Amino acid sequence: MTNHLDSAPCFTIAQFSDSHLFADKQAMHHGADVYQNLAKVCQQLASNKAIDIVVFTGDLTQDHSVESYHRFKALVETLLCDKTVYFLAGNHDDIDVLNDVLTGKPFNQAKSFLQGNWRFHLLNSKSATPAGYVSIEQLSELVSDALNSSANNSNAENSVSDDSSLKIVKADIELFQFCFMHHHPVDLGYFIDRHGLTNHSEFWQCMNNWRSLKGIACGHVHRAFEIPAQSGQRNVPVYTCPATSIKFARDTEQLIAESLQPGYRLFDFFANGEIKTQVVYLT
Repeated sequence: MTNHLDSAPCFTIAQFSDSHLFADKQAMHHGADVYQNLAKVCQQLASNKAIDIVVFTGDLTQDHSVESYHRFKALVETLLCDKTVYFLAGNHDDIDVLNDVLTGKPFNQAKSFLQGNWRFHLLNSKSATPAGYVSIEQLSELVSDALNSSANNSNAENSVSDDSSLKIVKADIELFQFCFMHHHPVDLGYFIDRHGLTNHSEFWQCMNNWRSLKGIACGHVHRAFEIPAQSGQRNVPVYTCPATSIKFARDTEQLIAESLQPGYRLFDFFANGEIKTQVVYLT
């Protein structure tokens, strides 16, 4: 990777997650007005002109009603009409209903997209239970595509011999990679680990071989953590996102709402592969 680009942020992506909406706009979730919480988050994201893209990382619905999906759609398409909104399913969501309802601007149903020197992947971790599972086929395909892309780009670079500016462009095509998913791929020490990713070992065996992967962001845990890479076990950091609904207490036995404040996470992705991130809680 060449370093001719400066270190200024290329773009900002906002992650929001776990809205847990109901068909009834007035319904409360553990005492939280989840519809109004989501509206506040969307309003703040809309007012931030630095945000290029928004990614929703699952658990749109709490009551599993189709009406709750339409609540989400109406709110997001009104408030985030100037953004591009990608999404994936959480354990509460029905993938078919998500794809049937979240259509048209600003929604984009793609599960991979390019931005600057980066490629972003939205992994499906939904299983038949509340816990998560990412299929080995999905992981193998991702890593294989990345390796093939890198090899092809390397060949393309070698084929250019008489245009120095084009050489630089070709060299920069080797992209940094970043994944979004719903379930957390590391244990965090409280009750939500019972519903975490069930195939940790296989997951990290694949991810650790993906040298251009720079980070993984997930929802599901209703708290913000930044877990650094751990040599020999995990080669990339893991970032978790606060929920727009409620904040879980770190109780080992049961779900307790520690706070009703909604939150979200911002990422700045730099051209040189650097990531800066911050968590925002609304008062």
